[in-house]
Amino acid sequence: MFRLISYICISLSGMLLAACANHEAVVVEPYSIPTQRIDAFTESLQCFGRMLSAYVDQPLPVEVGVVKDDTGASKDEEVPSDLRDMTVSTVSKIGGPLSIVYRPTIEETQLFNIGGAALIPSRAFGYDTIFTLYGAVTEFDRAVYGRKKSQNVSVEFGGGNGLTNLDFGRNEERTSTRMVVDFYANQTSMFSIANHTASTNAMLLNLDNVDHNYDISIEGNSIGWSESLSRIEARHASVRLLVELGVIETLGKAVPVPYWKCLPGGIEDPETTQTARREFLEIQEAQNMHNIANTRTISFTQVRRARTALEKEQKFNSLISDYARRGKYSETGVALRNRLLQDAGFSSSDYLNVDAYVALWKNLPY
Repeated sequence: MFRLISYICISLSGMLLAACANHEAVVVEPYSIPTQRIDAFTESLQCFGRMLSAYVDQPLPVEVGVVKDDTGASKDEEVPSDLRDMTVSTVSKIGGPLSIVYRPTIEETQLFNIGGAALIPSRAFGYDTIFTLYGAVTEFDRAVYGRKKSQNVSVEFGGGNGLTNLDFGRNEERTSTRMVVDFYANQTSMFSIANHTASTNAMLLNLDNVDHNYDISIEGNSIGWSESLSRIEARHASVRLLVELGVIETLGKAVPVPYWKCLPGGIEDPETTQTARREFLEIQEAQNMHNIANTRTISFTQVRRARTALEKEQKFNSLISDYARRGKYSETGVALRNRLLQDAGFSSSDYLNVDAYVALWKNLPY
């Protein structure tokens, strides 16, 4: 009897194993494939990359430092606590002459024992000049704006056994949350924050609630229905958009380039224009001082004027050569310089004029 029971158990086990072995896995395809996020700023990153390629001749080393939620007000990850990966991917999408330097995380630093590379990557990787981007969500204020609207209609007609009531109600409520993301650039070769590079961008996120209710009553018997609609604008997508805007503005100020031309409805940034103007006016002042210190035959004023004028002309001609590289004009050299000056409303002798330089700087083809 015992042998019979054992045989039956072994047979059943074999049948179950065979059934499991013959079971085919079913792969269920997703309802939809990933789609590209499209908004008014979709082309801004690519546009900014083309602009950098026109304005920057050498690779521009850039790294991303700490980018985080600095408010502590977010609940249940309403806002990502660490925005560094989002920022790195944004910089990578720009392309152009950017050379992205990887900054090891604290965990990687401890794991591989690479010492100060996480703190001073520009020195560790052999770069002399590099911009490090830092940022944070600095404001996350709920219910900064609220609005409520209600409409109610009740109609009664007939009488006696035919008394009929019609009721309609609609309630709308909107609550807005304000979120702000700040960015700035640190020039790690100088261990100082690059001046006039900070960006601050804000966005309002709306939470809408709409309620409808209908009711019909005839002779005391009623039927009715209601519906409720709740819509909240995507916070994470809004954070990504704020990061993209912050990166474009901060790098645009640091280089500098007229970055606002790549933003829908962009307005000229007077600080960035002033930076380009100042760079032209203060060309090689350190070199001038070095030459002056080693010169005994000519005066301070003679050296300063001679070198500054020559270097300004070289910088202006370098800008003209960038126009030529764009292939928009058939002329080259002095002929192209004269044409561009004339088109901008200046004379052919104005190539040392800072206003002429800034005018062409703002309109360099890209």
